[in-house]
Amino acid sequence: MKVKNLKNLNKKSDKDMEDDSRQAKKTEPSHFAEHIGKLEEFFNKEPLKIVEELGNPPKDLLSILSKIALASPAVTSLRTLSEYGKYKPVLFYNAALISFGFRSLYILPETISLIKQLYPDGPYWKKILQYNIAGNLQSTLDEYMYVLFESLGLMNLNDEEKIVCGLGEHIEKVVSIRTPSLYLDEIKIKNNKVGETKKRSMRCRFAMRFGRGVNQIGQEVSNITEVRNAFNSPFRPFILASTSIGQEGLDFHQYCHSIYHWNLPPNPVDLEQREGRIFRYKGHAIRKNIATRYKKKLLSNYFKNNLWDELFNIALKEREPAANDLIPFWIFDQGKAKIQRHIPAMPMSREKNQKIALSRSLAVYRLVFGQPRQEDLINFINSQTEAGIDNLKIDKIMKNRIDLTPR
Repeated sequence: MKVKNLKNLNKKSDKDMEDDSRQAKKTEPSHFAEHIGKLEEFFNKEPLKIVEELGNPPKDLLSILSKIALASPAVTSLRTLSEYGKYKPVLFYNAALISFGFRSLYILPETISLIKQLYPDGPYWKKILQYNIAGNLQSTLDEYMYVLFESLGLMNLNDEEKIVCGLGEHIEKVVSIRTPSLYLDEIKIKNNKVGETKKRSMRCRFAMRFGRGVNQIGQEVSNITEVRNAFNSPFRPFILASTSIGQEGLDFHQYCHSIYHWNLPPNPVDLEQREGRIFRYKGHAIRKNIATRYKKKLLSNYFKNNLWDELFNIALKEREPAANDLIPFWIFDQGKAKIQRHIPAMPMSREKNQKIALSRSLAVYRLVFGQPRQEDLINFINSQTEAGIDNLKIDKIMKNRIDLTPR
């Protein structure tokens, strides 16, 4: 799109802007497209000519092929997707789709700088393979697709094609997420009067807005869903900052088990709401503990099902006989991973005292959870607790509470 057309951008419809964007991509020179063209031209030749042009195999051919098999985004995606479908054209397409998402991630300047610092020697594509091997991309995708299979509701579908496409399209969007441009007004002052005002744009490299932004063609978009999906993945962003809008109705437990309270809520109900975002079904801390505890047992046995299904089945079989169904899916504390609560309160500060009072109220709230007029009951028990818990008849409190334990 030429610069002069930007003035009329706000007059165009969404469809017109999408068409312009596609046309710009088609006409834009691409070394990758040239590479694919040469590859296609090469394999259209006769087999004998191909063998002649290839010549003797390089010395590191086996090593390179092994690394590609272990850590290529396309190969690892295909291997994991094959657990959810068998129709090869759909598998190949979605594996390629995911790999294109990774390609858009790996060509970002900040990504290139990071990987080159970790692996200074060799061509960039070899560094990517080494980086993926070190991060165990195969295991990462195995776990991520297992999480998505349930969180996207794909287990309710009988159509393998829809399942595979749902996984492929979701991961491609997550991996290829781009930071939007931020706009500011530059105001010039002349003779103590406001003069010319210019709109300037800034491209964020390491941060994304959890709200509305502007895409590359100047179109205002809401990326709340995109940022949430990306945060609920093993990929960036790794930190999510939110106001109280994020304390209800949003789940962040899939790849997060640590929460910072920049300001403490006034009551235990809001505190529970906040921490409930990361304390949920098959959360990150639960999966880490189960994988750590049962990984050797899993590897020692042959299994036909998904490895994460097998891990949870082992944990289910080995739980205590009297345990309820919260274990191991909601609670599994046999490991180092815990739900972490961080309160950056300075010593002698108001929030330091508030933290103590809130912790006490939270304990009582959990004790009487579900009671009507719970705030009054909490205040009453708190007033009695200050005089000494021994003065209370604990058995009466336990009888009056509502037991929410699953049967």
